[in-house]
Amino acid sequence: AVDASSGMIDQARAKVDRGGPVEVELLVGDAGALPFGDASFDAVVSTYVLCCVPDLDRALAEALRVLRPGGDLLLADHVESSSWPVRLGQRALERVTVPAAEEHFTRRPVRMLPTDRVEVVATHRHTFGVMEAVHARRLGLSPPESG
Repeated sequence: AVDASSGMIDQARAKVDRGGPVEVELLVGDAGALPFGDASFDAVVSTYVLCCVPDLDRALAEALRVLRPGGDLLLADHVESSSWPVRLGQRALERVTVPAAEEHFTRRPVRMLPTDRVEVVATHRHTFGVMEAVHARRLGLSPPESG
């Protein structure tokens, strides 16, 4: 698991330690420069982080770089609402939150996924379209199984 905040990593470590013998590596890191090799993971999960990364394109490119072909990309975030009154409020709120904390409410990461590299398998929006879950799959041939 990677998080930019050492405090969040400390909280996660405490939860892992309470949960018993589970092997989890927790790292302080940048979503735009992941410390892993190409095609290292069968799945990449990003929950409620793409709204606050400085460079959304770079973070998505890094997620796809470390994801093996055929691997699953799972995203969950608050996004631009499908309801225009809510969307209007989100845009007004961003006038404060983006300069103050780089917190975006109107991003839609699913729209930024490169269609030549991923296939969107499913999406689900709820709460006036403000919350969105995305399941995408990296295109390309999976490396042959060794063994």
